Amino acid sequence: MVWDWNGTLLADTDLTVTSANAALGAIGLDVVVTKTDWRRHTTRPIRLTYNALAGRDLTDAEWLVVQDVWMGRYLEGFPQVPLAAEAPAALERVRRLGLTQSIVSLHVARELTDHVAARGVAGYFAAVDGAPDQAGAGGTPSKAAMLGAHLKHLGLEPAAVVMVGDMADDALAAQAVGARAVLVATGDTAPERLAATGSPVAPNLLAALDAWATA
Repeated sequence: MVWDWNGTLLADTDLTVTSANAALGAIGLDVVVTKTDWRRHTTRPIRLTYNALAGRDLTDAEWLVVQDVWMGRYLEGFPQVPLAAEAPAALERVRRLGLTQSIVSLHVARELTDHVAARGVAGYFAAVDGAPDQAGAGGTPSKAAMLGAHLKHLGLEPAAVVMVGDMADDALAAQAVGARAVLVATGDTAPERLAATGSPVAPNLLAALDAWATA
């Protein structure tokens, strides 16, 4: 079982949107992004999401500001962000099944490891892999490349792996390496966009495990 972190195990979509608004405001854009807007447009590479929200392509200088401001605001708000309501029970359920659990996330690795530990769940995971830097956090290279390297490192056959995430990108990454995916509709992406990937879509993490078990 390979988990995504942000928007999947961690209920941080509201903070993500707040941070996006701060970032867009920092480059002088009078744009108010709602959670619905974010879930409608979010994609990878993440810069494309901001282009869509801004209504134009951001310059390279603007993009640097957006990344810095977003991360600063996100880290400021992180201490108040909880795990997804079903996360502890879902992790324990998978542990009882005797399956390997790990995380592949596009969050910057140096913060991801600390964040997982801060939520008291690090002991569940055989590996926690994040993006090496801010460019990787934006989705360059792709999550598929990260997932493929992650599975190779753990010695896992892709066909025996399921990726649980909250974005179409999670399903596409799994498909690209020959794994399966189950998506949860509680995070960063609108349910209809998740359904378009062809992967099962569940209303929460425990339902995602049910969907995987019956697939």
